[in-house]
Amino acid sequence: MNLTFAEDFTSTEVLDAQLIATPDSGLYWNRGVHPVLTVSNLLAFLPNVTFTFTAWSNSATYGVFETSRKRTDVVTRK
Repeated sequence: MNLTFAEDFTSTEVLDAQLIATPDSGLYWNRGVHPVLTVSNLLAFLPNVTFTFTAWSNSATYGVFETSRKRTDVVTRK
C-alpha cells in the first residue's frame, strides 16, 4: 500500500515525485489529519545524519545501490 502527501503548503521542502503521486491505495498521509502533521515536523523527527562517500575508483567494482542497498555502492565522481 502506498501513502503519499496530498499537499504541503507549510514547508519549503521539495518532495520527490513518488511522494506526491496519486497513491494506489487512495490514501494520503496528510489529508484530514491534524494540521501539526507537516513535512517539516516529520523531518524534525529524523536523525540529522551527514553522509560521506568515497571517490570513484576505476579499479573498484560497484553494485547498483537500488538493488544492493550497500552504502559502499554510492560514490562521488572525480
